[in-house]
Amino acid sequence: MNELPRIIPDVQMLLALTPEELAEKMLFLLKKRNDAKFHPGNLQKELWGHFTSGQPQYPRHRENEINLALSEAWGWLHAQGLIVSDMENGQYGWVQLSRRARAMETESDFGSHQNLIRRAGDIGDVGRRGAGGADDRKTGGLPEFGVADGVTGNCRCAGIADGHVAGHRNVRANV
Repeated sequence: MNELPRIIPDVQMLLALTPEELAEKMLFLLKKRNDAKFHPGNLQKELWGHFTSGQPQYPRHRENEINLALSEAWGWLHAQGLIVSDMENGQYGWVQLSRRARAMETESDFGSHQNLIRRAGDIGDVGRRGAGGADDRKTGGLPEFGVADGVTGNCRCAGIADGHVAGHRNVRANV
């Protein structure tokens, strides 16, 4: 990831980015590389001179902090399905951009993906509310299975009256 210091030369600015903000920068740098497969560890090592001119590109005394920020961004990209394991060498840590990531051409596309994730999170929150909007997490997070209406959060279990939801586990939104 030897290109990263060119677009974010200030270490403080790099470390101030959230994992998703840094992930966005990294995603578009990866797209410019046009590598079919890559190993995140190898890309991280580029910053410290392992595969380049031998000169670390960020201050060496900040290496642990920077590596943690990069690891968080890699984790976020993976969790969002934007990087996926390579089917041939995934067991060795090799990954590739997903179809969704390859289709992203602009920061606006990335922003649209972010909005989709946020909306999905909101739907999941609705799905965790029981009858009358009560939050099932208040019951210790051990409710039984049910499906919640995406508008009211009320349970839609067949033949069972609302109000029993406080005991649900894995309540899912049905929007």
